[in-house]
Amino acid sequence: MSVSIIALLAACGNVRFTADSSNAGVTATGTNPGNDGNTPGDGHEDGNDGSTPGSPPSGPRDVNYSMKVPPAKNQVDFLLVIDNSASMIAVQQRMAASMTTLAAQMNNLNIDWQMCLTTTTDMNIGGQASGTGTHTCTGPYCTGNYSGGQWYWGVSLPWSNGAYVLNKAGLAADPNIFNNSIPRLGAGDPGTGDERGIKAAFNHFANWKAGLHNTKNCYRSGSSVAVILLSDEDERSVAGDCSRVNTALGDKEVPACRNYSDNSIRVLEFQDQPANLISQANSVFGDSTRFTFNSIIADTDACQNQLNQNASFIKDGIPYFSPHYTGTVYKKASELTGGGISSLCSSDLQLNLFSTVVVNRLDQISLECAPVAGSLKVLVNGALNTSNTVTGAVLSFSPALVENQTVTLAYRCAQ
Repeated sequence: MSVSIIALLAACGNVRFTADSSNAGVTATGTNPGNDGNTPGDGHEDGNDGSTPGSPPSGPRDVNYSMKVPPAKNQVDFLLVIDNSASMIAVQQRMAASMTTLAAQMNNLNIDWQMCLTTTTDMNIGGQASGTGTHTCTGPYCTGNYSGGQWYWGVSLPWSNGAYVLNKAGLAADPNIFNNSIPRLGAGDPGTGDERGIKAAFNHFANWKAGLHNTKNCYRSGSSVAVILLSDEDERSVAGDCSRVNTALGDKEVPACRNYSDNSIRVLEFQDQPANLISQANSVFGDSTRFTFNSIIADTDACQNQLNQNASFIKDGIPYFSPHYTGTVYKKASELTGGGISSLCSSDLQLNLFSTVVVNRLDQISLECAPVAGSLKVLVNGALNTSNTVTGAVLSFSPALVENQTVTLAYRCAQ
């Protein structure tokens, strides 16, 4: 029951190709009817654009199609958003180890990737530490209680090598960079209990566009953009629903669903909404950029309950329990963008599934007609393919075809 997160970065849907339809000497060459005319991998394909199909030849005829699934761009820019609340101490340690394995897999693939890093809370710069509790600083930005200074969302934090952008070369130079970097984010400083991963990504994109807060090299022209969010709670802990607060584990109203300053309900604001994050990505990067939001979360209530059985951290030999919450808002963001959803309850966070990064995929073709029963023949790379189904005039492949595979179709239209 595992979902390949980055495989879902791949484009899918209808593809432009040449059709030859013949009957009684009539031959027509054109594009696939019902296709929106977009090339796979350009970010526009959705398999159902609502356009009016072109007019195919009329009358009984034999139809022959042949096309090759084109390669996708292999350039991917990741934003890793890490929950830095108190309940994440043990999870961060698991994440660091798993990311090392993931990055090694990515380096074995022909992928030009890079990754920037931020947290689910705002960060202070220029202030003076005040009050009790820890104060974690990563580069010039800090969490905790501070007087003065400025607070910013979506800042890029440095990796342990001092760089703000991690790529293949950086990982090759320091294979333990995730193990060294993620623990430096801290967890549980004052103010970090209001987790807002979507808001953090929203502002990271805006900061990049403005060239602010060490983000200027995080995204490249023509790249796919993929957020990877790691959190054991929902946006704003319980997404504004105070009935979800787990008081049995000692989570009181204030940290879980109310603001620290005035005890008001933490509602989901504009920048917390998945649809608005998608609009922000389209506005900043262009609507032809493939954008996915990928969630590593408590994906079900069963997983939430399982996590609640384990101590979040142990201090001075004493286990401390912090509530975890199903990531309903994060899950929605992933579903809206075609991103992946992985479970914190899996032994390896399912990051071993990042093995088919950014390959172009074709899962559906619109035909000129509903084929005459028994007439459809499908070849993939010259071999008969039976892993397909036909519903009306739509041919679907499961598993999807991948880049550089050639599909050849032959079928009969009754009219």
